[in-house]
Amino acid sequence: VTPMVLANFDMYGQDTFQAFQTMAVVAQMGAAFGVFLKSKRQETKSVALSAGITGIFGITEPTIYGVTLRFKKPFICACISGAVAAAVASFFNSVYYVYAGLPGLLTVVNAIGANPTSIVGELIGCAIAIIGSIVLVQIVGFDEGQAYDEENQENEEVLMVSNEANKYKINDSEIVLCKCEALIKLNRGEEAEDLIKNLLININDSNEENNEMGYWHSCNYNV
Repeated sequence: VTPMVLANFDMYGQDTFQAFQTMAVVAQMGAAFGVFLKSKRQETKSVALSAGITGIFGITEPTIYGVTLRFKKPFICACISGAVAAAVASFFNSVYYVYAGLPGLLTVVNAIGANPTSIVGELIGCAIAIIGSIVLVQIVGFDEGQAYDEENQENEEVLMVSNEANKYKINDSEIVLCKCEALIKLNRGEEAEDLIKNLLININDSNEENNEMGYWHSCNYNV
């Protein structure tokens, strides 16, 4: 997409794609704030709030993968609001006159240029994207319990695989760390702490054994 956008600026001195892309970014940001307002879990609220704040700067990965896509319905709400906002902005012939590295709420000023209605359409579109996403999330809602149940099931599967590996005496440190991560997510931090301690003890024992073997090997070699 970036080469196409740069080609538009080079040939026409303006670009419509980034103007409409901003609506999609802002809509995801609004959906994250909608989740923050709707959620009853403190953990979800803190994640949604921080993700929404990063969305202000055009960074949508935490917003999408940490909040909206995670709960599914907020992601759909944001897509709908962003599409409607872009459609409205198109009636004002909104374009970007300056390239935006990360299109978002702070790059709306890039729509200021030869066409005076461009910035008007961009501002109206962003307002629709934000308010529409928040309102839709409040109306449609989302299933927090199902999302957490699916994550817990995945963590249980990680533990099952780790236990199978231990059964066959596969004590790889990466397996132990994955198991610890799953235990922490399942609020079983004490078990994870014990695993880490045992791992460190095994590593120290292994290092001491290797050093001792190396010492005797060098003695035999010298003899």
